[in-house]
Amino acid sequence: MCERVCDIYPKNYMAWTHRLVLLDLFPDVTDLQTELASTLSWVGRHVSDHAGLHHLQATLTCLDRRLPPSEGATLLTEQLSFVHELIWRYPGHEALWCHLRFLVFFSLSRLARSGSVDPFFALEPIDTPTTCAEEVAFSQDCEVEDNGVERYEEQRQLALSFRLWIVVLARQHTQESERILWLDGVKKEAADALGRLVSSPAIYTQALKRGWPPV
Repeated sequence: MCERVCDIYPKNYMAWTHRLVLLDLFPDVTDLQTELASTLSWVGRHVSDHAGLHHLQATLTCLDRRLPPSEGATLLTEQLSFVHELIWRYPGHEALWCHLRFLVFFSLSRLARSGSVDPFFALEPIDTPTTCAEEVAFSQDCEVEDNGVERYEEQRQLALSFRLWIVVLARQHTQESERILWLDGVKKEAADALGRLVSSPAIYTQALKRGWPPV
């Protein structure tokens, strides 16, 4: 019922909230995996719907709590690949970039709880669904040349903003001088490029001084 209502009325916060309440009643992992598959299918058809992506995040969080750590890491790796593919196929959708931020931050939080040091630069894929360098490279790849690509300007601005966000986040979790130097260089390059793009670069300048770029 919730899915049918959300198809008819996009960004239906009330229907998704009701579905979220039902999520807490699922008795086992199999039910959550079924809900995950259903939500992923829905999100793939509604890439700009923040409410649907929020439900996906809640489903992932619930499922991760019930999975062994190695299976949780594999799940996050799969989800990162999924959202990367959607961002490539449907450029310029802020909801997808926000979901990518959630996945990156969630990965970092899991590693922090496990006692990992410098998790954004860890080398073991089984423990680290992604690294800062990988996500920086992905955002750079998304800045495709404007060859008639729909929503090109939006995609480039979102990619730059994401890059600022992740390097600031990683900068707070590393102490090694070489990594700090690299992060600061990436931050300056992205901030300069974004300042040339947006209509109000002062907003980003102020945010950078606070150390946290806006969404």
